[in-house]
Amino acid sequence: MVKPNWDTEELIENWTLLPQELELAKKKVGGNQIGFALLLKHFQLFAYFPEDKSSISQVVISYIANQLDLPESSYSDYDWQGRSAKVYRVEIRRLFNFKVASVQDSEEMVTWLIEEILPDEQKNEAIRELVYQRFRELRLEPLTKPQVERLIKSAVAKYEADFAEHTLNKLTPEMTEQIDILLSTEETESDESVEQSDKKSKMSDFAFLKTDPGAVGLGSFLTEIEK
Repeated sequence: MVKPNWDTEELIENWTLLPQELELAKKKVGGNQIGFALLLKHFQLFAYFPEDKSSISQVVISYIANQLDLPESSYSDYDWQGRSAKVYRVEIRRLFNFKVASVQDSEEMVTWLIEEILPDEQKNEAIRELVYQRFRELRLEPLTKPQVERLIKSAVAKYEADFAEHTLNKLTPEMTEQIDILLSTEETESDESVEQSDKKSKMSDFAFLKTDPGAVGLGSFLTEIEK
């Protein structure tokens, strides 16, 4: 989460190092102290690590550096993708009793979405929030943001395919035929039978329902009412 503006109250509430946290950070060297403290408080707050330096606002970096009695510039020495950062992530996961989400965890998340969430919720933003909440409840460090998006798309696609198949299996051949007629917009010039004429009438009616209302006005308003 990139939040560029944190007021003083928010900084104190969310980014203040407790004595034991300060002690852990002080055991690191130089700019690594700031890096460790930022990883620790970010994970404590959001239950996932920031993906890069740009994910942390400057005001937060300054606040953390001040607590550690270090110049803010020393943070530039911290290697976000280096060996120390990886070690710190392992240490912090252990502190909070979290583990990295596995392939199996991802598959179970997809199943959970299909069975518990998607029948009642279709908005992407709400689904995304529920996924991150679920990861936190399960004490799992979530996947990267692109991976989470792919997971959600996979779940939605499977849910829609299963729903369509389930619905189709309930239809009789007669129902299927009538639906095909309604969905067809092709014009037929054959009038060999009354049945074909009826089918054409139904197609025309449905095609009319699908027409664009055009510019907003009294005429288009009345036409839509007629539909």
